[in-house]
Amino acid sequence: MNIQRVWSDNLPSSTVEEYVGIMQKINSRTYFSETTQRYLDEVMEFLLENPANRAWLEHSGMKGGSTAFVLTKALYATDIKGNKTELAYFMNDLGFLENTRLQMSMNEFELKVLTSKEFREEVISILKE
Repeated sequence: MNIQRVWSDNLPSSTVEEYVGIMQKINSRTYFSETTQRYLDEVMEFLLENPANRAWLEHSGMKGGSTAFVLTKALYATDIKGNKTELAYFMNDLGFLENTRLQMSMNEFELKVLTSKEFREEVISILKE
């Protein structure tokens, strides 16, 4: 674990703001060339392989990463009504139990962000405090 900690601490890093910006560019479907956009869709939009997701999402993709100490996720979605959402969250210096609990809760959290305006507003309110 000590070696993994050194490795994790020295990985390249970025910011949530930069990742959200990239997700916005991909989700806009206008920033990249058609060829690049098709490639990004192929790599990022594996969620749409599930018919249940295709029933309510037009586009959705994600990029995640984790180590024993870090958990990151960036995603975008456009639902069939045309609503667009981009989200990123990065967590660092996690313990084993924290990391496990967060990974078990990620899907439910993301679905609520994507499907509940009230929940999104609550999250925004809490983050502004």
